[in-house]
Amino acid sequence: MVKVNRVLLALLCVGALASSGATLRDYVAAFNAADDETVTNAVSDADAAEFLEANVPRFSCPDADVERAYYFRWWTYRKHLRRGRAGWIVSEFLPDVPYAGPDNVISCPLGHHLMEGRWLHDSSFMRDYAKSW
Repeated sequence: MVKVNRVLLALLCVGALASSGATLRDYVAAFNAADDETVTNAVSDADAAEFLEANVPRFSCPDADVERAYYFRWWTYRKHLRRGRAGWIVSEFLPDVPYAGPDNVISCPLGHHLMEGRWLHDSSFMRDYAKSW
């Protein structure tokens, strides 16, 4: 119950942030506060703001829910970036699953990962991921 209340509070705070001109760092701080980081790949919650500032396009929208969703998606996407045997990959699952291939990847989300990841300023992530397949 405590975890659910903390998540609800954080989401309400993030909603208020969006309507008050929140910055990317404000969103990240609220998302981090609601997260129990049980799996850490290449970019930890502690490093998320710096990584996102350097790698994702800024977005501003009068609809607070859309703006919050945009930054939440990038905040979650970076959780799945990890070093594989052939460079950067994007995992579909944070914990390793027995039915995934090497580096804990599966092929079905590949197109989605590449289409979304193409917006990252550092193209090495998607270049490596494409080469790994």
